[in-house]
Amino acid sequence: MEKYLEEKYHRDFAIKKTRYNFLSETYQAYAYPRKQSQLLFLVEQAPNSKEGYSDTYYKVK
Repeated sequence: MEKYLEEKYHRDFAIKKTRYNFLSETYQAYAYPRKQSQLLFLVEQAPNSKEGYSDTYYKVK
């Protein structure tokens, strides 16, 4: 997930907490840009996405 974020946004990100969502059978995590820890957002596996992940970074930003 960290690699996906860094390649997509060209910034350094940190993963705060990871969990497994049993309903969608995917992994989810809370992440934030390393220099802006107040911008906590969700990133998760997205099997229907070509990247394999989706995130809410722009909504939070």
